[in-house]
Amino acid sequence: MQALSFADYATPLPTLSTAGLTPYCRQAYQISSPVRLTTPLFIGCIALAACGDNALPRPSLLDPTLSEQDLRRALGVPPDAKRVLILSQSSHLDINWKSTFDEYYSARVETVFDDATTLLDADPRTFYSVAEMGFLAKHVADHGAEPWLAHFGTGHARIVGGGMTSPDTLLPTAEALTRDYLLGTIFAEQSLDARPRAAWLPDSFGHSPTVPDLLSAAGFTSVGFGRIDGARHTFEIVGAGLAPIAPDVTTTASVLRDIGSADFVWRGPGGGSVLAHYMPIREYCQGDSIDLDGFPIGGDRLGQEHDDDPVFVRNQIAEFIDQLTPYAKTPYLFVPIGCDFQVPRPRLADYAQWWNDDQYAATGVWVALATFEDYERLVGFHTDDLPAMERDIAPVWTGFYASRPQLKQAARAVAESLAGVEPFLALVEPGSDALAPAWQAVVLSNHHDTITGTSSDAVVDSEEAPLLTTAKTTAEDAWNRALPALSAQIDTQTADTGQVVVVVNPGPVDRSEVVEVAAPASGAFHALVEGMPLPTQVTADGRIAFLATAVPAFGWRTFSLQAGASASTASTATASVGADSAVISTGVLDARFAHHADGWSLDSLQVGGQERLAGPSMEWVIYADTGGLYRIGSERPDCANTQFAEVSTVRATTLTLIEAGPARTTLRATATVDGIATTIDFIAAAGDDRLTLRATGAAARGRTIMLRVMPQAPTTDLAMGVAGGVAVRPLSNLYTPSLWPAVTWVSSGEVAVELAQSTAVHASATGALEWVLFRNATSEQPCDDLGPMGTSDGVLTETFALGARDVTGQGATEVAASMAISRPLRPIATDRHAGSQPALGRLLTVDASQALVTAVKPASRGQGIVLHLQRFGADPASVAIRHGILPWTTLSRPDLLERDDVPFGSALPDGVHVDLDAALTALRLAP
Repeated sequence: MQALSFADYATPLPTLSTAGLTPYCRQAYQISSPVRLTTPLFIGCIALAACGDNALPRPSLLDPTLSEQDLRRALGVPPDAKRVLILSQSSHLDINWKSTFDEYYSARVETVFDDATTLLDADPRTFYSVAEMGFLAKHVADHGAEPWLAHFGTGHARIVGGGMTSPDTLLPTAEALTRDYLLGTIFAEQSLDARPRAAWLPDSFGHSPTVPDLLSAAGFTSVGFGRIDGARHTFEIVGAGLAPIAPDVTTTASVLRDIGSADFVWRGPGGGSVLAHYMPIREYCQGDSIDLDGFPIGGDRLGQEHDDDPVFVRNQIAEFIDQLTPYAKTPYLFVPIGCDFQVPRPRLADYAQWWNDDQYAATGVWVALATFEDYERLVGFHTDDLPAMERDIAPVWTGFYASRPQLKQAARAVAESLAGVEPFLALVEPGSDALAPAWQAVVLSNHHDTITGTSSDAVVDSEEAPLLTTAKTTAEDAWNRALPALSAQIDTQTADTGQVVVVVNPGPVDRSEVVEVAAPASGAFHALVEGMPLPTQVTADGRIAFLATAVPAFGWRTFSLQAGASASTASTATASVGADSAVISTGVLDARFAHHADGWSLDSLQVGGQERLAGPSMEWVIYADTGGLYRIGSERPDCANTQFAEVSTVRATTLTLIEAGPARTTLRATATVDGIATTIDFIAAAGDDRLTLRATGAAARGRTIMLRVMPQAPTTDLAMGVAGGVAVRPLSNLYTPSLWPAVTWVSSGEVAVELAQSTAVHASATGALEWVLFRNATSEQPCDDLGPMGTSDGVLTETFALGARDVTGQGATEVAASMAISRPLRPIATDRHAGSQPALGRLLTVDASQALVTAVKPASRGQGIVLHLQRFGADPASVAIRHGILPWTTLSRPDLLERDDVPFGSALPDGVHVDLDAALTALRLAP
């Protein structure tokens, strides 16, 4: 609407109060100067004054086609506002941390949501956002969806993020994160008709460089976060007045400060991108001080309230503008309101009006209530003015990379077991939802206080660990049902004579691996496949171990056990152990040990005839560590911490042969590490090009125990597998020593270490590569104000592998190897019977040199089977999906959360050819 003057047909407009007009119409209806309007227009403005904010129909906030001006009008922003300050209200809700899920819900969260819906009902000017679907699903289950539905329908209630948790992105795998957002958005979209497009990671302790690849593949267009490398924690600034971290080092904080932008286009190494926003002032709690002279903390507010003081509120808004303007390259400023467990502030709309009525004319800054998604849409109209960059937004703290390793181990093991059994269970129990509770436990473990190990001991013991233990039982029960049902469908009559064994491969690559089954009788046995004898041995507990060769990816192969020993034609595992030296070999790999004055070490690792080590390796390294759950080496300088520092190194005192082949050879190294009995089993399996290590031990309180190797030709940086890709990180960064979070593998020089769980890794200037085995943090120092006490006193067994670095595969080989640790081959002894499936079969075949299938799952939305593929490298990967026993006739491409399918690929005689143009892709195989 415009202020118009037509001299011939005009009537002077009477003086009217503008209180009832929409902000947009106030701008058009300029009382301050004489205006003559045509009679129809005069009548229209009289109607506007009478009808108030509902008079001028505004565009729908949920219309994705709105122009910038239309979106501003929908938010009530005057057309000539030079700058717009968005007040965005939510509440950060930890799934668990110092309290359990149920304790937080009953004590805090239910009230937060009840107050939010009451406020939305009472004041149509209000907006509210929810991020954690775990809590919202509980509220809807208890109260129904009705309190929310109308407000989601107008866009005044909005989902940001939409995962079951607010996840950490540095430590889980891409598959675990995908399931988090998949389950959360299914609830949001099906129960509330609310589709999130903006991700929300306000409290995560740093962010993987692959986050843009993951989020863009999942259909998100933007992300907001509060913690970045180089920035101090709020209480370090407000409470201690600490200076910036490493002011002379380039960090994300310094880059954004120097550029003068809290907004940037964040690109991932796999080619994905999202619009990113950093909350630079008090992280995600900046706006809680709009009516408070004090601090919001843990659901409480400390200090003096000023909710009825327009002068105080206007001064706070002016301060927000001053603080944020140096970070703004667009006309928009964002103020988050909603620190941990904060109830909604009921008068935000009044606060905005106090400013707009009193200060807008003088400043040109309009204050509007909206959501983070609205803010990002407005900023998105100005992406050409924003910097674009790839960023590894870590480290913030470093201790949590290795805190509570038992949780990290359990979360990975359960997720991989579930992903492994899923396609086979779907085949034999179509339509079953038996795995749903276990997947729920996995996604809850993504929470940035669970997988990080930063919850209290009480929460770990009463909730986090038991949930994962129950989920592990669910996964094993599923395997115990799936294997017999699958083997019953296989034609085992044509197998070699003897006891039939079907071996199932739940992983994405064909594998040869030693498996064990109960001995059919006493005495010697040997395994065969298609008449070929295989390396076989009797284990110490009387079982039969044999090398199951060439088991197809997502498939099976049938073997048999015959009485009597037989020489194998395949490569065998051998050992030679003397007083001062030992050698174990697989036929592909040779590991040589030597006894020195201070104990045993691994001095040589040759793979394919090439040396991979530069010197004695496999030393336990003891570090003094009083940094608490959050910190290693990142301790505050004003706290009474012992800086993270090496205390001593320990070598094995004994080396004992406990298995002698031919299928598997194992040497056990023993030592007393900081007063605790510790062992490492070095396992060489026939034909394997990797040395598997199984470490058992613990750390004393206030200690971290690392394992050290000396790679041949160490590199000047570390490459490591992270969620959905690869991160390449410098040896030294903000802290000394510098630690990094590795999820699936880490490599330096000629050596790769494949991990069964995420952990902290480190490389020294001398070329040593180290990773954390055990950590037992003490409580945070009183001056640190970060979180609860935490300990890890129990003995833990961790499995990993040493092998050759695969330079050409860009991580594919290492990811597959790490996955194999948590997805072992699964054997089952079965009867001879006719079956509809062949003795050697696959669910499907995926031919790809630069991609892996990380999941073959029943569709959670729609029909058919959904594949999750990870592409390695930034270049498109050519993939052929060929038929196996899974029935499908069409292939389409949804997003990673199984929405918005589009036809995809070109036909092959026995399948479909596709080109993967993203780091993470979902493909739907439908009947």
